[in-house]
Amino acid sequence: MITHSENSIISPASNEPQDFSKNIIYKVTAEDGSTVNYSVIIVFGPPKSKEKVINSGILPIDNQEIKIDIDTIKQTLSAVVPYGTNISSLSPKINISDKASINPASSSQQDFTAPVAYTITAEDGSSAVYTFVIKVSKPSSSDLQKMSNKWENTRDLNFKMINLDVNGNIWCANNKYGGFAELVKIQNGKEIIIDFSKFQAQQINNILEFDHSIWVGTTNGIINISGKDTTKYNLPNNDIKSLRIFDNQLFCSTTTSIYKLENFKWTLLATNQNEVFIDFVVTTNNIYLITAKSLLKYDGTFKKVNHSLKYTDFETIQIDSQGVIWISHWSGIVKYENDNFTYFDYSTMTGMPDSGLDSFIIDKYDNIWMAWGKHGVIVFHNGAILHTFNKQNSNIISDNTSNVVLKDNIIAIACFDYRGLGFPTYMGVSKLKIQ
Repeated sequence: MITHSENSIISPASNEPQDFSKNIIYKVTAEDGSTVNYSVIIVFGPPKSKEKVINSGILPIDNQEIKIDIDTIKQTLSAVVPYGTNISSLSPKINISDKASINPASSSQQDFTAPVAYTITAEDGSSAVYTFVIKVSKPSSSDLQKMSNKWENTRDLNFKMINLDVNGNIWCANNKYGGFAELVKIQNGKEIIIDFSKFQAQQINNILEFDHSIWVGTTNGIINISGKDTTKYNLPNNDIKSLRIFDNQLFCSTTTSIYKLENFKWTLLATNQNEVFIDFVVTTNNIYLITAKSLLKYDGTFKKVNHSLKYTDFETIQIDSQGVIWISHWSGIVKYENDNFTYFDYSTMTGMPDSGLDSFIIDKYDNIWMAWGKHGVIVFHNGAILHTFNKQNSNIISDNTSNVVLKDNIIAIACFDYRGLGFPTYMGVSKLKIQ
């Protein structure tokens, strides 16, 4: 479209298609008959850039700048920040290709508690999406020491804590001497006692949250609590020793068998009448089980993998993120890796008590948190003690610790005292949030 003087005429006419592969002459004739010729030449400019690459980036944190690692093939960004960094409010500076744009904008504040997608748009309109993941360094000894007075303590509960649920409720067992066990839920500081007498279970061994309901392993079967509904599952051997979740599936062990929950029915996976199982873990290809004096591997058949074991009082088995098996006993912890056993106890390392290990958990950093009878909580990693939390150096309720559990980055410790009664009276729970 060409606009020209009023009362003038243009030839070729405006809006007529033309072949601009060559020069086109436009003749404009005024009302008085005079003319002017215009030569129109189309010149192509440089093509629009298709570059859409992140060249570099940094994360300003306190007084340091942390380099952002860039993988242009996988289109990922990553960075490791110090423990204690508030990753819900970080503002990375990102350098991109010339003439490209980025969304979210460089230096804009973002929440990295989940991966953040950055879209790079080139000048030509094409785009690429980079996924930015931030990891937090595992806590050092110094970091753990700074957490010493950050324990949150409950009042006296007088029940043994077994586990926590996603809502922060504490689930306890009241295993009575000479009577039937009671299940106790501590919600907002209030005790809710669930009468289990009709199930005739003398002891509650496990409590586990799975699929929005509570599963209770007892000496007389499994009880499921879903809202107001309570269902009891009976197995051929009703003495439930352990409950485990793997790959979003629920498993249980009795003293002789392993089961998996399928369509609300317990399916037998394996049984061994020659052993008495205490605990187990499930991996992609195998199930590892412990008896009091041996480690078993089940891959379709049972195999003993112990080699002249030093101790014969195994109690708990766990697996870390690297697939390493850890087993606790009264005097320490055992590492099983590549068919080898390594012992960590008072005879092999300084700072480990000689007895009293009750239970342990492994956190997401592969730190091992151990509840030691009269010695508080010991945090252990890669063959070394990182820190010990006790009554002298922290605000934990007591040095007398028994059960330790982990739920959604909350470490919870059941504490007790004897109060002159000759047997443990449970005092309450100390909870600590890790990042």
